[in-house]
Amino acid sequence: EMQSGDAEKDSGMDASPARVGCSQSGLVSELCIDRFEELKPYFHGITMADMPFFKPGFFESAADRQHHALMHLFLQTRLPRPTSGPPQGPDRITCEIVERGGARLLLIDMQGKVLSSMYEPTHSNVSIFDCGVILASKLHKHTSAATFAGLVVIDLSHNDLLDADPPLLPDLVQTVHQAVPGGKMVIQLGNNCLQYPDNTVRKLLQDPSVEYVDVHDNPFAGLGRRDFFALIKPDECLNAERKLIIFPRQWVQDREEYCLTVMPCEVNHNVCWLTHKKYYNALNSESP
Repeated sequence: EMQSGDAEKDSGMDASPARVGCSQSGLVSELCIDRFEELKPYFHGITMADMPFFKPGFFESAADRQHHALMHLFLQTRLPRPTSGPPQGPDRITCEIVERGGARLLLIDMQGKVLSSMYEPTHSNVSIFDCGVILASKLHKHTSAATFAGLVVIDLSHNDLLDADPPLLPDLVQTVHQAVPGGKMVIQLGNNCLQYPDNTVRKLLQDPSVEYVDVHDNPFAGLGRRDFFALIKPDECLNAERKLIIFPRQWVQDREEYCLTVMPCEVNHNVCWLTHKKYYNALNSESP
């Protein structure tokens, strides 16, 4: 059994400090003190009154990778919780059938709406721990879920998920599959902070209900983790060739030669490349 999967465990972060109130001037940057001092440039000129106009996940996405966890912690512990505004928490997670490139997809949109299990839920974002219960309820009420046949896109991208979170995904996928038995699952995990989700990725690739696993723009998809392909079995490499997405759409459009050059030597490059093109063709109105 491979060793890198052992990294799928808690990171041991310290307990968060108490949430504080607004600064006297109303500038968010004035709350960036002590260990949050280096976050000040991200809030230059931004007041507390401006914050409701930014979509959830905006500041986490804008932060450099080394600041992702710190930004999450700052937003949850140093800013007051909103008391009114647009739909919050579970109400922000949507399940709807959409048209993409002439095809019908069941899109479960959790992009930027879910927090790592390492953090406490907020007024606007739910914990990944609670996603299974929320989706079971929403899909049970969806009039077309039980009879839907096609790709079911579980979009968990842009949530800054950590290595403690992937072990929760197989049960989440099973919950969705039970509600949509005719669906083929697409697990979108792009733009998170996953470095060693090896065991979970292997389970998802072996799951016959899973069509694709998209991990682009994670440390796991970088050159430093090409050892994953050397550690898995040959039959798992075949699954990876046909299911695992490691390159972002823009690269598939514009950087074919580079992608083929840096592909792991353990996989069939032509098959892997065709998988990427087929994936982006299926999920986007414009073909790569």
